[in-house]
Amino acid sequence: MSNVLGPYYSSYGRIGKTAEDVFEGVGSAGGQIGRTSPRVRAKGLQAAQLTVSPRWEKEHLALASGYRSFGGVAPSAEIATRRPLDGISRLARSIVLREVISYEWRGDYWLPRFQFEGSDLLVSEEAGILIAELSVALDDWELARWFVAPNAWLHHRTPLQTMREDFDHVHDAARFLRFGRGK
Repeated sequence: MSNVLGPYYSSYGRIGKTAEDVFEGVGSAGGQIGRTSPRVRAKGLQAAQLTVSPRWEKEHLALASGYRSFGGVAPSAEIATRRPLDGISRLARSIVLREVISYEWRGDYWLPRFQFEGSDLLVSEEAGILIAELSVALDDWELARWFVAPNAWLHHRTPLQTMREDFDHVHDAARFLRFGRGK
């Protein structure tokens, strides 16, 4: 597969995924996205052999805890089953284009469930607006963290806690962050 999208880069280094990163190992017979990352497969290691630094372990646990009361987080393979026929390809495309909140951890892409409407892969309108606003300024982990971190603009509540009550205020906080970073 040719890399038509290319990786995204910022001052933090590579923050986006190429089509190869996401589609690697996804077969037409219903393979699973990211069960073992391409880098790990290339080295011949299994996902269980991955060593994760304590920092990233803590980051993932903090995100899982922050999203727990909003549906939690799930690995990409679980989310893709919402659309049995084309879920894998749709989700992979959304991850590559950064249309969804996702982050890579232990060789898989993890996604907060709150962003999806019902039992489909459709991203809610509010989440889509915020993702579009922030994905140009934040890397994957920062984007996932932003939704569950207390925000001074929101009176030290998280964007997720405030989104349903006062979406415009949350959108303003996202814009402020984006423009504050010069994006």
